[in-house]
Amino acid sequence: MTFRRFETFIIVAIIGVIGVVYALQQEPIQKIAVQTPVEQSENQQTNQDVQLVAASSIKYKGQEGKTALELLKTMHQVQTKEFTGIGEFVESIDGVQTDSKTNFWSFYVNGRQSPVGAGEYKTKDSDEIEWKIETIEY
Repeated sequence: MTFRRFETFIIVAIIGVIGVVYALQQEPIQKIAVQTPVEQSENQQTNQDVQLVAASSIKYKGQEGKTALELLKTMHQVQTKEFTGIGEFVESIDGVQTDSKTNFWSFYVNGRQSPVGAGEYKTKDSDEIEWKIETIEY
């Protein structure tokens, strides 16, 4: 009977060690805080209209005639890189930076990936804009 208890103890201990090792290997999710609006003109969209889904996804509503990139820059800290003939490429949003070799910030309009760059896309009031970190597939 004591061997059976010892055997059960060993099995539980092994499962516990596996669980601890797994938990320690997980990367924490980085949270981004939405800042409260300071002073905004009546045409400027408020930060309260922005929904942060996770550190790797940002959503906001379009605004008639303004580009998706223009709106993003008014609501978030954005770092871009300029490419001649292509436009600006978003590298970082609110400090969440992508590794251009393995992933990138992708821009969606109403749930579909945009065929044009964010600096070229003129939004409409009815548009839902979303930025997601996507993995580059080779």
